[in-house]
Amino acid sequence: MKKFIRKLLKHGLAALVALTMCLGMAPTDAWAAEDTPVKTDNVIQTAYSQFNPNTNLNNTVYVGVAENGYGTVVLDDEHPTATDVAFCKYWGAHISGWPNGFQTIEVEQNTNPSVATAVARSTENGLVVDFQKGAGTGTTTIVVAFTITTLRPTENIASDDQTYAGFIGYLYYTVTNNGSGSGSESGKPQKPTIYDLPTKNQNGCVYVKCVTYPNANPLYNSTATHAGFIVLRNNVNAWSFGEVYENDGRFGNIAPASKYPWLCDLTIDSEYCLDLWNNNYASTKGGTHYLRDNDAVVKATLVSDGNEWYCFKEEFPLTVWTTHEAPAATTYKVVREYYINGQKVANRTGGDQKGTVGDTISAAELVEANPNWSNYTINDVEYVFAYKGAEPTTLILGATVASNVITLRYETETYTVIYRDGANGEVFGDESHGMLKEGDNTPEFNNGKEPYRTGFTFMGWAPTVNEKVSADDANEKNEIIYVATWMKNTDTDDDADTDDDSDSDADSDSDADSDSDADSDSDADSDSDADSDSDADSDSDADSDSDADSDSDADSDSDADSDSDADSDSDADSDSDADSDSDADSDSDADSDSDADSDSDADSDSDADSDSDADSDSDADSDSDADSDIVIPEPDVPLAGSPNEEIVESDVSLPDAPEEVILEPGVPLADAPEAPEETEEILDEEVPMADVPKTGDESLIWAILALVSGMGLVGLAMDEKKRGTISK
Repeated sequence: MKKFIRKLLKHGLAALVALTMCLGMAPTDAWAAEDTPVKTDNVIQTAYSQFNPNTNLNNTVYVGVAENGYGTVVLDDEHPTATDVAFCKYWGAHISGWPNGFQTIEVEQNTNPSVATAVARSTENGLVVDFQKGAGTGTTTIVVAFTITTLRPTENIASDDQTYAGFIGYLYYTVTNNGSGSGSESGKPQKPTIYDLPTKNQNGCVYVKCVTYPNANPLYNSTATHAGFIVLRNNVNAWSFGEVYENDGRFGNIAPASKYPWLCDLTIDSEYCLDLWNNNYASTKGGTHYLRDNDAVVKATLVSDGNEWYCFKEEFPLTVWTTHEAPAATTYKVVREYYINGQKVANRTGGDQKGTVGDTISAAELVEANPNWSNYTINDVEYVFAYKGAEPTTLILGATVASNVITLRYETETYTVIYRDGANGEVFGDESHGMLKEGDNTPEFNNGKEPYRTGFTFMGWAPTVNEKVSADDANEKNEIIYVATWMKNTDTDDDADTDDDSDSDADSDSDADSDSDADSDSDADSDSDADSDSDADSDSDADSDSDADSDSDADSDSDADSDSDADSDSDADSDSDADSDSDADSDSDADSDSDADSDSDADSDSDADSDSDADSDSDADSDSDADSDIVIPEPDVPLAGSPNEEIVESDVSLPDAPEEVILEPGVPLADAPEAPEETEEILDEEVPMADVPKTGDESLIWAILALVSGMGLVGLAMDEKKRGTISK
């Protein structure tokens, strides 16, 4: 073909056109000749390495099955793809040669597609498998199955034109992804592969044996009476590995969990093995057979130390037991019982189900196959039930139909929400809401209204109300109880307010007063005259003013004075002479001056002297006129005259005089003192008073001054005379 193409190329464009037309009509195998894939370096071992043409070893075909090929591939971020080429010479009992293409190619199994995927194709150079890195890290097993119907014979043929072979083969690849990915659970190994099974007895196999001939040896035709075997590595549909799980100690000291912390189950598909045996041997080895135990599980458990998987060799080969006696037909019934809170509320019996004597009916499998049985409607309310068990859990069908009954039990719980008053029923009786399912909205108390209790404030529910009905909140009776909590008010007059008052007059106000006159005002006063004013006074004269005075003369003024002469002035004086002045003096001579003196001579002067001659001065002396002033002015500082009026800052306006004086509640006003009949000065006995000088100057100061002056004049005269004498 290649020589033909090179020759055509020498003849120019016309030859090229002709070549294109030829290629378009050429069969697939001819086109495949130009496909020359090469094994990549990250294929650590090609699947047919043991049958490499250079080894001169043939792949032996036995009973229509070629020997398996095993390859190893490593992928990573730098090398996310790989390619393997599997090519060898096949040797059979009646024909030997090279494959003349592959009729069918299929990736039959990939134990972990997240690690890697594969695509297989046929070429003239062999079977080519391309690998692609996945998102997950770890290891996966990829099985490629193929069929060869013709060979290019080289020997061992019956006739020169013989090409038909007709056999199948399998390639097993262990593919590891060392690139980035989520990884697996810490310390947990990947599932085992078929390579972890024992290789003895045709690389690990499953026996199919009839109970009538239990000692038959399936490996040899001469002893395989009603028996046969299936090579696991050649029949990937005959088995499966479950999930890896922790060692539960089932093997004791043989495989302790401390050394082998992980387990995984290999399960055989008994139906598949039986059908395969019947298809191949029913006509030659005793006719159609049936499973002895029908759904009996055939499996083996492997153990791992975290790195390698190990199996118990005595468990292999696994055996699927059959019988050549056809089981008798029979029927069975499935009964479903529904319970709410432990009480049966419904019973449902299904129709007759077909089976055979000896069949095993598993309750768990029935429940799994019929998930809708968990939903059941009672009184127009649909409930979700949970499967809780069966009687029996496994039913083996017998010839007596009446005994072939399996009863499934479904249960659910409903809950009752109860609101209690927390006061032994004094406020309200229990409010209950029943037949509630988990997840329902929790009903509100009294349609959302808060409870009311006289003399108390509602503080909420204990525990806090859950928005949804939850089994976690229920007691052993499936009751969810919420209890009202209260805070006692200190309001003793039952006026329905929420404040802390001592209101004893039942006036329904919200303040804390000691108002005992029932005047309905909001202040705290001790107004005992029922005058309806809002101040706190001790006005006992019912004069209706708003100040706090002790005015006992009913003069209707707003000041607080002890004016007992009814002179209607606004000052607070003890003026007993009714002189109508605004000062506070003890002037007993009614001289109408504004000072506070004891001037008994009525001279009306404003100075402060210590003269005892009744000169009416205003100085600070020790005079005996009881004028009580103590101010001694500095020599150069004139005394200010008494102002006739008060001068205030021009920019500062004085506030209006308050109309009322509000006293602190509970502080009674002092009674206005009565005017004393006599004024008497009480002196401190321990402090001696200076003698008061008599009226008139009886001192010698003037005589001394005269004497000093005379002596001065005499001195001056003598000095003058002396000067005159000297100057002469």
